[in-house]
Amino acid sequence: MGALGQDPESINTKSGKTMAKFSVATTEKYKNNQGEWVQKTEWHNCLAFDAVASNILKYLSKGSKVHAVGKDQTNKYTDGDGNQRSSTVMICNSVTFLPAAKPADDSPSGIQPNKDFSADSSTKARATESRIEVEDDDLPF
Repeated sequence: MGALGQDPESINTKSGKTMAKFSVATTEKYKNNQGEWVQKTEWHNCLAFDAVASNILKYLSKGSKVHAVGKDQTNKYTDGDGNQRSSTVMICNSVTFLPAAKPADDSPSGIQPNKDFSADSSTKARATESRIEVEDDDLPF
């Protein structure tokens, strides 16, 4: 569970499929050995395809809270300087849209978790239950 770091990016694959590229930040808070609270944020690069991608692109924006489920895929490559590199991306087969957190005083925050959430409830339910199969030919790398 985390929050989108920026608006999702729409990409069309060579085969004509819709792909959403987005990043999710997850944060953990814990006490270190000195008893001080520490906050650590990790960024997760994500890809989604077809119906899941369409719903992400339609309803989510920077700051939206999500629960993303999928598999990690690590790709190895050689950069321009000849160094071996790797990058990991989560191929999401399910993304659940979560409500925005309310301020502690229960006053409205003015922040909407989803952009243009005018779809009926059955569409919203389908958006979170979509499942896709990703083939290697569909990936842009």
